[in-house]
Amino acid sequence: MISCFVVGNPAIVAELAIYIQKVSLSLKGITGSFAEGLNGMRIHRPDIVFIGVDLFKQHQEEFNLMRQISCVIIVSDRMDDAFDAFEFQAFDYLVTPVSYIRFVKSIEKFSSIGRRPYAISEKHRVESIQDAFFVKVDSKGMKEILIKYSDLVFVEAMQNYVNLYVENGRTYLSYNTLKEMEENLPRNLFIRVHKSYIINDSKITSIEGNVVCLNDNQKWKINIGNAFKKAFLEKKNKKILNAYKLSLLLAFLLAI
Repeated sequence: MISCFVVGNPAIVAELAIYIQKVSLSLKGITGSFAEGLNGMRIHRPDIVFIGVDLFKQHQEEFNLMRQISCVIIVSDRMDDAFDAFEFQAFDYLVTPVSYIRFVKSIEKFSSIGRRPYAISEKHRVESIQDAFFVKVDSKGMKEILIKYSDLVFVEAMQNYVNLYVENGRTYLSYNTLKEMEENLPRNLFIRVHKSYIINDSKITSIEGNVVCLNDNQKWKINIGNAFKKAFLEKKNKKILNAYKLSLLLAFLLAI
């Protein structure tokens, strides 16, 4: 079982304590004092520590010590602090009021790349919903860029890193593998169509044989690999069927 410790103001503590209990995690302690929190971490060695951004800013010198003990997730009521949090290599960043879906996403992220495997029971599993994600764009992992899912057109594998192609022709080099991208991008929006490509299927403007064209850009034509063709066609046909059902429903409602 994943163990947690919460360090922050009463509002942060109350909100996260409810979620921790709901997902049946082990809550090792709560406090509003950084010193007490650091001492509690040394004693209990929790897997995850949630800390309020104000305490983080006041104790940045001790932050590396915290990261050596636990995965640290920073909590704030401001999105503006996200860059500082990831620059100091926080494991994740939550904005209050934290939604239950976003909390579960963070725990599942720890489950997949954290210190030990963990699975949330199906009773509490929720489809991950998030508008954007951060990617490291330098070899040292110090600089991260926020990319909206709606802006990402496709991902191309380049050996041990990937190119991210976004709207307006911008491209970002990210030091992640295509497999890591496939595991973390939402499956309702993205699909792998080739050993070297993941596409945003909402960006498909035409399909000709085994080739998809994205954003009506002739330079963005991608072959569908044989190993991925079945899954691609199943998803495409499901969308067509759902669109057909919706058109019938609208016709019925208009006729009433």
